Amino acid sequence: MRFGNVLGSSGSVVPLFREQIRKGGPITLTHQDINRFFMTIPEAAQLVIQAGAMATGGDVFVLDMGQPVRIYDLARRMVELSGLTLRDEAHPHGDIAIEITGLRPGEKLYEELLIGDNPEPTDHPRIMKAHEDFMPWSTATSPPKGFRTGCTWSGTGAGVSGRACGWASNYTRPARWRAVLS
Repeated sequence: MRFGNVLGSSGSVVPLFREQIRKGGPITLTHQDINRFFMTIPEAAQLVIQAGAMATGGDVFVLDMGQPVRIYDLARRMVELSGLTLRDEAHPHGDIAIEITGLRPGEKLYEELLIGDNPEPTDHPRIMKAHEDFMPWSTATSPPKGFRTGCTWSGTGAGVSGRACGWASNYTRPARWRAVLS
């Protein structure tokens, strides 16, 4: 099952922003242009149950999350809905500032719910079925010949990575690893 953020859940930014506003700020945000998909807890629960009823085994479903939300705009609106004003260059005497902290390693500006193309529609208009390559369980439980002997620790992980990366179709090593792991 692939879907975005569930509003009000423990992993959602909404409770974090609400607490930061309650404490007088600042609201911390990793990047001004970051965006994410959201749905409510009842929406998510209903769609997960319905997708589960459609499953035949090994299926990957992608839920239609609507349009992505720019997190900076969400933070600004939460400040305003709290009856407060945003503190920024144009409004230096506002109540709550938004502090941009910088993207964390591996964090993306834009969320991708599906890697690959052409999700297949299902009987439900908000549930799609993805077609992604996967490794059969028999392959995963019995590594190719030479894998174990080639996976000695060299300080770089080259043995493990060099062999395991070949299992994942369409995988390209990040540029910063290519020189080390080749």
